[in-house]
Amino acid sequence: YNIILKTHSDKMSQVGKEKSKPSQLASSVEEELEKAVKSVAMTKYRTEQLHENWRRHLFRMSVGAVLLSMHQYSEPIRDCILEMKNLSPATQVEPIFAIKKLFMEGLVELVNLIIAILLFRFTDMDKPGDFSSRPYFIAAILVPICISLFFTTERCGCALDTNPSQDEAMKNDASSLSRTERQFPVAVIYHLIVTVCYWFMKVGMDSCEANLETVTKMKKQLNKTTLQKKRK
Repeated sequence: YNIILKTHSDKMSQVGKEKSKPSQLASSVEEELEKAVKSVAMTKYRTEQLHENWRRHLFRMSVGAVLLSMHQYSEPIRDCILEMKNLSPATQVEPIFAIKKLFMEGLVELVNLIIAILLFRFTDMDKPGDFSSRPYFIAAILVPICISLFFTTERCGCALDTNPSQDEAMKNDASSLSRTERQFPVAVIYHLIVTVCYWFMKVGMDSCEANLETVTKMKKQLNKTTLQKKRK
């Protein structure tokens, strides 16, 4: 009789263990998913902090880009003004002609300065901007224009006029003056840096959000399945 009771007790304990295995497995999976959610959330938080530091550094670089662009813009304007001042007294330059020459001589550098200012505004936005932000979008449009102007236009000097009677005298006066060599627009290079950095930030953040969404969905699905089994 004792042997029969012992055998029956062993069978009952074995059945209990077999029934508890699924619940233990579900509990273990739930714990692992909870750890995964916390880990991915922490990774996302650290990525956001890293991107914030990147944006701050890019903002500091944008200040330098604006200053360099202003310096580049000042060079053709300065040369143009000096050329006009050094013209012979017999040569007269009309104000409208002078303004036109100043604008045309520094057109590349002016577009370059506008791009730098737009990128400065883009990196200084209260809410982090993206490629659809207006400052970046306008700057992206101006970049190919600036590059095209750089390679297709030359500094012909401000001592030239459309009046043939004055051309020769003005050319002779300007020939003795040395002009600074045109430099490649610094804002175009900075625009490339900003684009690459923001692209990497976008890819990294999209990856973190996708991982967090996947793990969260798995956790919700497991909780739903566990609840349904308990009801049954």
